Amino acid sequence: AAVAERATDPAARPALDSITTALDPERADESAARAAARALRALLPHVRTPDDSTWAQIRLTEAHALSDDQAGACRALRAAKGSARTGPQREAVRKYEGTLGC
Repeated sequence: AAVAERATDPAARPALDSITTALDPERADESAARAAARALRALLPHVRTPDDSTWAQIRLTEAHALSDDQAGACRALRAAKGSARTGPQREAVRKYEGTLGC
């Protein structure tokens, strides 16, 4: 029997979209990136679909990279890589593998 997938908390998706916008590398500074990383860590338990979870890990990779936290970026990237299923997700993972070197 198939196990039913739990839905992502309805408030989590808009929060993830908002964080994605806030992490625009042309506008985000280190302080904003650190705040986004904190928000993403708090959001992760509420993001339950594989697609949303992978994007949250990719955004966490970005937040850590923008705040010069290489170790945190690499941890999040490993999590994203393990769950990336779509072309855009795999492309984002490859991009960060190339720039972060982890």
